[in-house]
Amino acid sequence: MKKGYSLIAVVVFLTSCVLTKPTVKVAPYSEDLSKYRPQYTEMEIAWDNGTAEENDSLRNVSTEPMDVTSEIEQLITDISEKNKEVSYISGYTIQVYSGTSKAKADIAKSEIYKLIPESRPRQDWEAPNYKVTVGTFFERIEAYKLYATLKQQFPMATLVPTNIPNQ
Repeated sequence: MKKGYSLIAVVVFLTSCVLTKPTVKVAPYSEDLSKYRPQYTEMEIAWDNGTAEENDSLRNVSTEPMDVTSEIEQLITDISEKNKEVSYISGYTIQVYSGTSKAKADIAKSEIYKLIPESRPRQDWEAPNYKVTVGTFFERIEAYKLYATLKQQFPMATLVPTNIPNQ
């Protein structure tokens, strides 16, 4: 039995020691493709064929850059006037508390002041609930840093879509 195992071990050893082929280094690829590229020559305008009007219109082409500043300023003015008509902008706020207890809403508001002194939490009453919200953000990703901070202290905090007054 031991002879059989030793024979199998020798066969496995000999088959695993197969010689590998040496790697051959190949020169980097290069090919001249210039014969396939199109050749462009500068076009010359033939001034003498065509009518006199055509020749004059070709000669009077202005090569000076066009000034579009006044047009751009007018567009900016139009856009700003249109934006003044918009009273609300879609955005996000962080709702920290929503419930019927005014005392709990006051506690949540004071805890937010302790946690983030520069914040301005708002307490709103929408019958029959008190809501405490913090911040106004135009994009969800802007609100996420403050949201992550508040979520540790207030597990029920949520990001809420809201309309932000346009000032």
